[in-house]
Amino acid sequence: MTAEPSNEKATPFPKIIWGAGQLAALLGMTTRNLQLLAEKGMAVKDGRGKYDVCATVQNVLNDLRSGTTEEGMDAKAKLDVERVRLTAARADKAELEFAILRGDAVLMPDVEALISEEYGTLRLGLSQVPNTIARKVARETDPAACQAIITDGIEAQLRVLTADQPGGRRPRTRHLPGADTLDDEDAD
Repeated sequence: MTAEPSNEKATPFPKIIWGAGQLAALLGMTTRNLQLLAEKGMAVKDGRGKYDVCATVQNVLNDLRSGTTEEGMDAKAKLDVERVRLTAARADKAELEFAILRGDAVLMPDVEALISEEYGTLRLGLSQVPNTIARKVARETDPAACQAIITDGIEAQLRVLTADQPGGRRPRTRHLPGADTLDDEDAD
């Protein structure tokens, strides 16, 4: 006895029939949205208010994967926007790193270190001004001469600072912290 081929289409899933409320809850939507899916042919009806669960879920998933539903298109558009943002962020990061390595930009910790050093130098120098000018001022009786001695003493200490002088010390960043351990290939 030979088996005759069946005219029915073989489906890999069993036919499971649920009510509209149950299937809508499974899909995370309202029954009205489920009815709209049925009008589009995505929700497979099996009588009044009854739906084939497996066929409907399969249709919805296929539609989301292809990005043809409104939700799928929104997700696809959001993904495209995020890809553009990521690409722009990577380009900005590379540009900033190149500027730092060229010396056109400086990391804040390097600026803070130079300012702290200059501040310490200034504090020390200004605290020594009275010791260095006291004898000179004590010999003078002319207020203008005293003022000139004090001004010279303060200016001598200010000349020690170099950040505001042409060719003076500048903060430098020539190494990017953590750059040795980063690999752009892993970021993708």
